[in-house]
Amino acid sequence: YTPEEVNFYILDYSSKLLTRFKNVPHCGAALTDEDEKELPLLFELIETEVKRRQKLFAQAEVNRFEDYRRMKPLPLVLVIIDGIASFGSTKLGAAYASRIHEAMRKGSAYGIKYILTGGHNNQFTLRARQEANVHLGMSLKDSYDYFDVLGKKVDYQPPKIPGRGLCLWDNRPLEFQTAVFSANADPAVTAQKLRKELQQIAERYADYTPAPGLPVLPHEQLYQDFCRQFGPGRIPLGIYHGPRQAGGHAAQADVHHIHLFWQQAGHSPGDRQFAAGLLCGKDGAGYRQAKQGQPV
Repeated sequence: YTPEEVNFYILDYSSKLLTRFKNVPHCGAALTDEDEKELPLLFELIETEVKRRQKLFAQAEVNRFEDYRRMKPLPLVLVIIDGIASFGSTKLGAAYASRIHEAMRKGSAYGIKYILTGGHNNQFTLRARQEANVHLGMSLKDSYDYFDVLGKKVDYQPPKIPGRGLCLWDNRPLEFQTAVFSANADPAVTAQKLRKELQQIAERYADYTPAPGLPVLPHEQLYQDFCRQFGPGRIPLGIYHGPRQAGGHAAQADVHHIHLFWQQAGHSPGDRQFAAGLLCGKDGAGYRQAKQGQPV
């Protein structure tokens, strides 16, 4: 599949092996427990995409992802959380894990699907299990564990073969075998082969539009360059730390509005200089004067 057909975002709270996929253009982000501060940005990106697709579907007068994709190209988005128990054990991760069912429900009709993995069925919340329409059991201890996962009594337990498991097909337990990436049992050889394959995939689809990534602030940016992204009649203010988007106020703002901003800006000399610099000058001239302590 091309990046125009499938995008995915990885939260690897398990072996961290899935982070190897971060350089293929299909992957918008691959985070681990060490990147927890980026979680709000990822889930905000997903929520923004859901809202964007809601508008697209309304304009096209469809309510299903499959129907919209018959009309226009739109990638399937997969959010993969590998190790749901570890994800929910961190302070910020727990907040998102407790309401992951809401994200699953909101995104499903718009082609945004979630893949959750865990070591036992009780690691998933009841509501998350209810929202998931496909349940797979692999390498479980006994038939009772398979019953917990599938919600159906099974009289057969698959052999302990890597990738072997049970799922439901037409409401009947079905044994399946996932593809084995490499027949070589040496992990080092397999890892090397995987890196080579992923590099080839990245090169093959290099000319495609990649999956949207998490917004990143530049370390340095000239003020005049920052101003170029605004149309006339806007006063550039700065970057809002939440979604990290550039923000600006209308130039027609009255004195009361500027006074309100002054109060919200705080009382440090730097804040007062910045607020004062908004009131005069073209292309940031007033701001530069205020920053240098000159009268404006």
